[in-house]
Amino acid sequence: MQQAIFLRRLYEKTKLFLRTLLLVALVMHVVFLLSRIPGQVYQRRFRKLAEWQAAGGNFGWKTRGKRKVTQETLAWLKENTPPGVVIPYDPAALQRPIEFTLVYAALAPRLLVKAQAIDNPDAGYKGRPLAWAISPSGKEGWLYLVSRDNRLVVEAR
Repeated sequence: MQQAIFLRRLYEKTKLFLRTLLLVALVMHVVFLLSRIPGQVYQRRFRKLAEWQAAGGNFGWKTRGKRKVTQETLAWLKENTPPGVVIPYDPAALQRPIEFTLVYAALAPRLLVKAQAIDNPDAGYKGRPLAWAISPSGKEGWLYLVSRDNRLVVEAR
């Protein structure tokens, strides 16, 4: 009987010791990993981010072979539309989820909505007005984001 009580107490103490040892080992492991990453890595990333923000946060990328979303189109939209407007887009222009995500992030706080979801451009979309301006081609109207010649362009309708 006393031997069983002794073994139970020994088990409880050993269990507590092993848990503590595991926690200490985990903390030491994390500290060791973080100490191996040089500060230059963080500094370089912060410097690139600061340069990108100083340039107005405009970026371009290439996806799906020849499809290229141009910096000029996104920059034009940011300069010529107020924040908070809705910009309808043709689903064929942004076929891949990554394309939609990157364009959406570049145009924030403007809202991208599928053109088919907008019944009446005059009424807007759920209380938000649609973007209205003179397009780069010189036509005035509601702005739509469409794909032409494997490029993303702004079209007024």
